[in-house]
Amino acid sequence: MEGFAIDGRDIAHIALVIIVVSVIFFLLSILIPRIFVTKDMVFDHEKRLSLRNEYTKTVAQIFGGIALLCSFGYTLLKDSDTRRQDLRLKASAQVREAVTMLSSDNESVRAGAIVVLSKALYFEPSAAGDVTSIIEVHARNLQQSPKGYQKCFQRPPTVSADVQLAINLLSKWRSSSYYPGENCNKPLALNDAINLRQGYLFKASFEGTRGYCGSYFEQSTILGANFRNADLKYAQFGGANLEDWKTYGNCDANGDPRKDNMDDELHKMKEWERYYYGADFTGAILIGANFQDAGLTGAIFNKADLSGTSFKGANIGRADFRGSLNLNARQLAEACADDVFLPPDGMREEGIKVERCSK
Repeated sequence: MEGFAIDGRDIAHIALVIIVVSVIFFLLSILIPRIFVTKDMVFDHEKRLSLRNEYTKTVAQIFGGIALLCSFGYTLLKDSDTRRQDLRLKASAQVREAVTMLSSDNESVRAGAIVVLSKALYFEPSAAGDVTSIIEVHARNLQQSPKGYQKCFQRPPTVSADVQLAINLLSKWRSSSYYPGENCNKPLALNDAINLRQGYLFKASFEGTRGYCGSYFEQSTILGANFRNADLKYAQFGGANLEDWKTYGNCDANGDPRKDNMDDELHKMKEWERYYYGADFTGAILIGANFQDAGLTGAIFNKADLSGTSFKGANIGRADFRGSLNLNARQLAEACADDVFLPPDGMREEGIKVERCSK
Protein backbone atom coordinates (compact mmCIF):
# COMPACT_ATOMS: atom_id res chain seq x y z
CA MET A 1 0.00 0.00 0.00
CA GLU A 2 2.78 2.39 0.85
CA GLY A 3 4.22 2.13 -2.67
CA PHE A 4 1.29 4.07 -4.15
CA ALA A 5 1.98 7.25 -2.22
CA ILE A 6 3.01 10.08 -4.58
CA ASP A 7 5.65 12.62 -3.49
CA GLY A 8 7.68 15.35 -5.26
CA ARG A 9 10.21 12.95 -6.73
CA ASP A 10 7.41 10.84 -8.21
CA ILE A 11 5.94 13.92 -9.90
CA ALA A 12 9.35 14.83 -11.37
CA HIS A 13 9.75 11.28 -12.71
CA ILE A 14 6.27 11.35 -14.22
CA ALA A 15 6.98 14.72 -15.88
CA LEU A 16 10.22 13.35 -17.36
CA VAL A 17 8.37 10.32 -18.71
CA ILE A 18 5.73 12.59 -20.30
CA ILE A 19 8.43 14.69 -22.01
CA VAL A 20 10.23 11.60 -23.33
CA VAL A 21 6.98 10.07 -24.59
CA SER A 22 6.02 13.38 -26.25
CA VAL A 23 9.36 13.56 -28.09
CA ILE A 24 9.02 9.94 -29.22
CA PHE A 25 5.45 10.60 -30.37
CA PHE A 26 6.58 13.69 -32.32
CA LEU A 27 9.36 11.76 -34.06
CA LEU A 28 7.08 8.82 -34.86
CA SER A 29 4.40 11.12 -36.30
CA ILE A 30 7.03 12.42 -38.74
CA LEU A 31 8.90 9.19 -39.49
CA ILE A 32 6.05 6.69 -39.84
CA PRO A 33 4.37 8.47 -42.80
CA ARG A 34 7.76 8.88 -44.52
CA ILE A 35 8.57 5.21 -44.03
CA PHE A 36 5.26 3.85 -45.30
CA VAL A 37 4.62 6.44 -48.05
CA THR A 38 7.69 6.61 -50.36
CA LYS A 39 8.34 7.67 -53.94
CA ASP A 40 8.39 4.02 -54.94
CA MET A 41 4.84 3.57 -53.70
CA VAL A 42 3.24 6.88 -54.81
CA PHE A 43 4.80 8.68 -57.77
CA ASP A 44 2.62 11.79 -57.72
CA HIS A 45 4.08 14.38 -55.34
CA GLU A 46 0.74 15.92 -54.27
CA LYS A 47 -0.88 12.53 -53.65
CA ARG A 48 2.18 11.47 -51.68
CA LEU A 49 1.94 14.57 -49.44
CA SER A 50 -1.81 14.06 -49.01
CA LEU A 51 -1.34 10.42 -48.08
CA ARG A 52 1.43 11.30 -45.63
CA ASN A 53 -0.88 13.84 -43.99
CA GLU A 54 -3.56 11.16 -43.61
CA TYR A 55 -1.00 8.81 -42.03
CA THR A 56 0.11 11.60 -39.68
CA LYS A 57 -3.49 12.25 -38.61
CA THR A 58 -4.08 8.53 -38.02
CA VAL A 59 -0.87 8.19 -35.96
CA ALA A 60 -1.81 11.33 -34.00
CA GLN A 61 -5.27 9.94 -33.25
CA ILE A 62 -3.82 6.61 -32.10
CA PHE A 63 -1.25 8.19 -29.81
CA GLY A 64 -3.78 10.76 -28.66
CA GLY A 65 -6.08 7.92 -27.56
CA ILE A 66 -3.18 6.26 -25.77
CA ALA A 67 -2.32 9.55 -24.03
CA LEU A 68 -5.97 9.94 -22.99
CA LEU A 69 -6.02 6.43 -21.52
CA CYS A 70 -2.75 7.10 -19.66
CA SER A 71 -4.17 10.35 -18.30
CA PHE A 72 -7.33 8.56 -17.18
CA GLY A 73 -5.30 5.81 -15.54
CA TYR A 74 -3.09 8.33 -13.74
CA THR A 75 -6.20 10.11 -12.43
CA LEU A 76 -7.60 6.83 -11.14
CA LEU A 77 -4.24 6.07 -9.52
CA LYS A 78 -4.25 9.39 -7.68
CA ASP A 79 -7.87 8.90 -6.58
CA SER A 80 -7.10 5.38 -5.42
CA ASP A 81 -4.09 6.62 -3.47
CA THR A 82 -6.23 9.32 -1.86
CA ARG A 83 -8.81 6.74 -0.81
CA ARG A 84 -6.08 4.52 0.61
CA GLN A 85 -4.70 7.43 2.58
CA ASP A 86 -8.18 8.15 3.95
CA LEU A 87 -8.67 4.50 4.90
CA ARG A 88 -5.25 4.45 6.55
CA LEU A 89 -6.08 7.51 8.64
CA LYS A 90 -9.48 6.09 9.62
CA ALA A 91 -7.90 2.74 10.53
CA SER A 92 -5.29 4.47 12.71
CA ALA A 93 -8.01 6.44 14.50
CA GLN A 94 -10.06 3.28 15.02
CA VAL A 95 -7.05 1.39 16.41
CA ARG A 96 -6.40 4.18 18.93
CA GLU A 97 -10.05 4.15 19.97
CA ALA A 98 -10.06 0.34 20.23
CA VAL A 99 -7.00 0.36 22.52
CA THR A 100 -8.90 2.70 24.85
CA MET A 101 -11.97 0.43 24.71
CA LEU A 102 -9.89 -2.61 25.78
CA SER A 103 -9.51 -1.11 29.26
CA SER A 104 -13.30 -0.95 29.74
CA ASP A 105 -14.99 -2.90 32.54
CA ASN A 106 -17.71 -3.92 30.08
CA GLU A 107 -17.03 -7.27 28.42
CA SER A 108 -19.11 -6.37 25.35
CA VAL A 109 -17.19 -3.13 24.84
CA ARG A 110 -13.88 -5.02 24.98
CA ALA A 111 -15.22 -7.61 22.50
CA GLY A 112 -16.21 -4.75 20.18
CA ALA A 113 -12.68 -3.41 20.41
CA ILE A 114 -11.29 -6.80 19.29
CA VAL A 115 -13.64 -6.75 16.28
CA VAL A 116 -12.40 -3.27 15.34
CA LEU A 117 -8.79 -4.43 15.60
CA SER A 118 -9.57 -7.47 13.45
CA LYS A 119 -10.77 -5.17 10.66
CA ALA A 120 -7.56 -3.17 10.93
CA LEU A 121 -5.57 -6.38 10.39
CA TYR A 122 -7.18 -7.08 7.04
CA PHE A 123 -7.79 -3.56 5.73
CA GLU A 124 -4.51 -2.01 6.85
CA PRO A 125 -1.76 -4.68 6.60
CA SER A 126 0.97 -2.11 7.29
CA ALA A 127 -0.33 -1.87 10.87
CA ALA A 128 -0.57 -5.65 11.36
CA GLY A 129 2.54 -5.88 13.54
CA ASP A 130 1.31 -3.32 16.07
CA VAL A 131 -2.26 -4.62 16.03
CA THR A 132 -1.28 -8.27 16.60
CA SER A 133 0.94 -7.19 19.52
CA ILE A 134 -2.04 -5.39 21.08
CA ILE A 135 -4.28 -8.44 20.61
CA GLU A 136 -1.58 -10.78 21.97
CA VAL A 137 -1.29 -8.73 25.16
CA HIS A 138 -5.07 -8.83 25.60
CA ALA A 139 -5.21 -12.58 24.86
CA ARG A 140 -2.77 -13.24 27.72
CA ASN A 141 -5.55 -12.15 30.08
CA LEU A 142 -3.10 -10.61 32.52
CA GLN A 143 -5.87 -8.62 34.24
CA GLN A 144 -7.12 -11.87 35.82
CA SER A 145 -3.68 -13.04 36.85
CA PRO A 146 -3.42 -13.26 40.66
CA LYS A 147 -1.14 -10.69 42.23
CA GLY A 148 1.47 -11.64 44.77
CA TYR A 149 1.99 -14.89 46.68
CA GLN A 150 -0.82 -17.48 46.71
CA LYS A 151 -0.91 -19.78 49.69
CA CYS A 152 -3.48 -21.95 47.91
CA PHE A 153 -5.32 -22.05 44.58
CA GLN A 154 -8.91 -20.97 44.21
CA ARG A 155 -10.64 -22.12 41.07
CA PRO A 156 -10.00 -19.21 38.66
CA PRO A 157 -12.72 -17.56 36.54
CA THR A 158 -13.20 -18.77 32.98
CA VAL A 159 -11.70 -16.48 30.35
CA SER A 160 -14.10 -13.76 29.25
CA ALA A 161 -15.68 -13.67 25.79
CA ASP A 162 -13.38 -10.88 24.59
CA VAL A 163 -10.25 -12.84 25.56
CA GLN A 164 -11.58 -15.94 23.80
CA LEU A 165 -12.37 -13.78 20.76
CA ALA A 166 -8.78 -12.50 20.76
CA ILE A 167 -7.46 -16.09 20.94
CA ASN A 168 -9.61 -17.10 17.97
CA LEU A 169 -8.66 -14.02 15.97
CA LEU A 170 -4.92 -14.59 16.43
CA SER A 171 -5.25 -18.12 15.09
CA LYS A 172 -7.39 -17.03 12.15
CA TRP A 173 -4.92 -14.26 11.24
CA ARG A 174 -1.85 -16.47 11.68
CA SER A 175 -3.30 -19.19 9.44
CA SER A 176 -4.66 -16.81 6.77
CA SER A 177 -3.06 -15.94 3.43
CA TYR A 178 -2.61 -12.35 4.67
CA TYR A 179 -0.02 -13.41 7.25
CA PRO A 180 3.57 -13.04 5.93
CA GLY A 181 5.10 -15.65 8.25
CA GLU A 182 6.52 -19.10 7.56
CA ASN A 183 4.94 -22.52 7.59
CA CYS A 184 5.39 -24.59 10.74
CA ASN A 185 7.87 -27.13 9.44
CA LYS A 186 10.46 -26.13 12.04
CA PRO A 187 10.64 -24.16 15.31
CA LEU A 188 9.72 -20.53 14.71
CA ALA A 189 11.40 -17.39 15.94
CA LEU A 190 9.33 -15.39 18.43
CA ASN A 191 8.59 -12.65 15.90
CA ASP A 192 7.11 -15.20 13.46
CA ALA A 193 4.80 -16.87 15.97
CA ILE A 194 2.01 -15.97 18.38
CA ASN A 195 3.41 -14.93 21.73
CA LEU A 196 1.25 -15.87 24.75
CA ARG A 197 4.12 -16.12 27.22
CA GLN A 198 3.12 -15.76 30.88
CA GLY A 199 -0.55 -15.67 29.99
CA TYR A 200 -3.31 -16.55 32.44
CA LEU A 201 -5.98 -18.57 30.64
CA PHE A 202 -8.49 -20.74 32.50
CA LYS A 203 -10.74 -22.94 30.34
CA ALA A 204 -9.56 -21.18 27.17
CA SER A 205 -10.38 -23.01 23.95
CA PHE A 206 -7.85 -23.59 21.19
CA GLU A 207 -9.89 -26.42 19.69
CA GLY A 208 -9.22 -27.07 16.01
CA THR A 209 -6.99 -24.01 15.61
CA ARG A 210 -4.28 -24.03 12.93
CA GLY A 211 -2.55 -20.77 13.77
CA TYR A 212 -0.85 -21.75 17.02
CA CYS A 213 1.79 -24.03 15.55
CA GLY A 214 5.20 -22.82 16.69
CA SER A 215 3.62 -20.48 19.23
CA TYR A 216 5.04 -19.59 22.64
CA PHE A 217 3.11 -20.53 25.82
CA GLU A 218 6.17 -20.55 28.08
CA GLN A 219 5.53 -19.85 31.79
CA SER A 220 1.80 -19.49 31.07
CA THR A 221 -0.99 -20.68 33.35
CA ILE A 222 -3.35 -22.53 30.98
CA LEU A 223 -5.56 -24.46 33.38
CA GLY A 224 -8.22 -26.78 31.97
CA ALA A 225 -7.54 -25.55 28.44
CA ASN A 226 -9.05 -27.25 25.40
CA PHE A 227 -6.43 -28.02 22.73
CA ARG A 228 -8.44 -30.75 21.00
CA ASN A 229 -7.38 -31.31 17.36
CA ALA A 230 -5.21 -28.16 17.40
CA ASP A 231 -2.08 -27.87 15.27
CA LEU A 232 0.65 -27.28 17.87
CA LYS A 233 3.73 -28.43 15.96
CA TYR A 234 6.89 -27.01 17.58
CA ALA A 235 4.83 -25.06 20.14
CA GLN A 236 6.80 -24.01 23.22
CA PHE A 237 5.20 -24.88 26.59
CA GLY A 238 8.38 -24.69 28.69
CA GLY A 239 7.51 -24.10 32.36
CA ALA A 240 3.79 -23.76 31.56
CA ASN A 241 1.26 -24.59 34.28
CA LEU A 242 -1.48 -26.99 33.11
CA GLU A 243 -1.98 -28.94 36.35
CA ASP A 244 -5.38 -30.41 37.12
CA TRP A 245 -5.22 -29.90 40.89
CA LYS A 246 -4.80 -26.14 40.49
CA THR A 247 -7.84 -26.14 38.22
CA TYR A 248 -9.69 -28.17 40.85
CA GLY A 249 -8.60 -25.77 43.60
CA ASN A 250 -7.00 -26.65 46.94
CA CYS A 251 -8.34 -23.89 49.19
CA ASP A 252 -10.75 -24.65 52.01
CA ALA A 253 -13.72 -22.49 53.00
CA ASN A 254 -11.42 -20.16 54.96
CA GLY A 255 -9.04 -19.63 52.04
CA ASP A 256 -6.34 -21.82 53.58
CA PRO A 257 -4.70 -24.87 51.94
CA ARG A 258 -6.70 -28.04 52.41
CA LYS A 259 -5.08 -30.43 54.89
CA ASP A 260 -6.54 -33.59 53.39
CA ASN A 261 -5.03 -35.47 50.47
CA MET A 262 -6.59 -34.29 47.19
CA ASP A 263 -5.08 -37.14 45.20
CA ASP A 264 -7.87 -39.52 46.23
CA GLU A 265 -10.50 -37.11 44.96
CA LEU A 266 -8.65 -36.52 41.71
CA HIS A 267 -8.28 -40.25 41.10
CA LYS A 268 -11.96 -40.85 41.75
CA MET A 269 -13.11 -38.25 39.24
CA LYS A 270 -15.40 -39.40 36.48
CA GLU A 271 -14.18 -39.40 32.89
CA TRP A 272 -15.95 -36.16 31.94
CA GLU A 273 -14.58 -34.47 35.07
CA ARG A 274 -11.04 -35.38 34.08
CA TYR A 275 -11.59 -33.60 30.76
CA TYR A 276 -12.86 -30.55 32.63
CA TYR A 277 -9.90 -30.14 34.98
CA GLY A 278 -7.00 -31.54 32.94
CA ALA A 279 -5.55 -29.89 29.83
CA ASP A 280 -7.10 -31.70 26.88
CA PHE A 281 -4.75 -32.41 23.96
CA THR A 282 -6.98 -35.08 22.37
CA GLY A 283 -6.12 -35.39 18.68
CA ALA A 284 -3.65 -32.48 18.81
CA ILE A 285 -0.59 -32.38 16.55
CA LEU A 286 2.32 -31.93 18.96
CA ILE A 287 5.19 -32.89 16.66
CA GLY A 288 8.39 -31.31 18.00
CA ALA A 289 6.53 -29.48 20.80
CA ASN A 290 8.44 -28.66 23.97
CA PHE A 291 6.93 -29.28 27.45
CA GLN A 292 10.20 -29.00 29.37
CA ASP A 293 9.57 -28.42 33.11
CA ALA A 294 5.83 -27.97 32.48
CA GLY A 295 3.15 -29.07 34.94
CA LEU A 296 1.08 -31.65 33.06
CA THR A 297 -0.69 -33.46 35.90
CA GLY A 298 -3.98 -34.83 34.63
CA ALA A 299 -3.32 -33.79 31.00
CA ILE A 300 -4.98 -35.93 28.32
CA PHE A 301 -3.09 -36.95 25.16
CA ASN A 302 -5.52 -39.41 23.57
CA LYS A 303 -4.79 -39.71 19.80
CA ALA A 304 -2.28 -36.85 20.04
CA ASP A 305 0.76 -37.07 17.73
CA LEU A 306 3.76 -36.86 20.07
CA SER A 307 6.54 -37.48 17.57
CA GLY A 308 9.67 -35.74 18.84
CA THR A 309 7.78 -34.06 21.70
CA SER A 310 9.98 -33.21 24.69
CA PHE A 311 8.74 -33.93 28.24
CA LYS A 312 12.08 -33.31 29.92
CA GLY A 313 11.49 -32.43 33.58
CA ALA A 314 7.70 -32.19 33.07
CA ASN A 315 5.42 -33.52 35.83
CA ILE A 316 3.19 -36.12 34.13
CA GLY A 317 1.44 -37.51 37.23
CA ARG A 318 -2.15 -38.59 36.44
CA ALA A 319 -1.54 -37.71 32.77
CA ASP A 320 -3.33 -39.96 30.31
CA PHE A 321 -1.23 -41.12 27.34
CA ARG A 322 -3.58 -43.91 26.27
CA GLY A 323 -4.17 -43.86 22.54
CA SER A 324 -1.35 -41.38 21.92
CA LEU A 325 0.70 -41.72 18.73
CA ASN A 326 4.48 -41.92 18.15
CA LEU A 327 5.43 -41.73 21.84
CA ASN A 328 8.29 -43.91 23.12
CA ALA A 329 9.64 -44.85 26.53
CA ARG A 330 12.72 -42.67 26.09
CA GLN A 331 10.58 -39.54 25.86
CA LEU A 332 8.65 -40.44 29.01
CA ALA A 333 11.85 -41.36 30.87
CA GLU A 334 12.91 -37.72 30.63
CA ALA A 335 9.80 -36.66 32.55
CA CYS A 336 9.03 -36.96 36.24
CA ALA A 337 5.86 -37.87 38.15
CA ASP A 338 4.60 -37.50 41.72
CA ASP A 339 1.63 -39.73 40.97
CA VAL A 340 0.79 -42.65 38.72
CA PHE A 341 0.07 -41.93 35.07
CA LEU A 342 -1.60 -43.87 32.27
CA PRO A 343 1.02 -45.01 29.71
CA PRO A 344 0.45 -45.45 25.96
CA ASP A 345 -1.32 -48.52 24.70
CA GLY A 346 0.98 -51.51 24.68
CA MET A 347 3.56 -49.90 27.00
CA ARG A 348 3.67 -51.18 30.56
CA GLU A 349 4.08 -48.52 33.18
CA GLU A 350 6.51 -50.62 35.22
CA GLY A 351 8.80 -50.76 32.17
CA ILE A 352 9.10 -46.98 32.08
CA LYS A 353 11.57 -45.55 34.55
CA VAL A 354 10.24 -42.16 35.58
CA GLU A 355 11.72 -40.40 38.60
CA ARG A 356 9.70 -38.53 41.18
CA CYS A 357 9.52 -34.78 40.72
CA SER A 358 9.80 -34.00 44.44
CA LYS A 359 12.99 -35.65 45.65
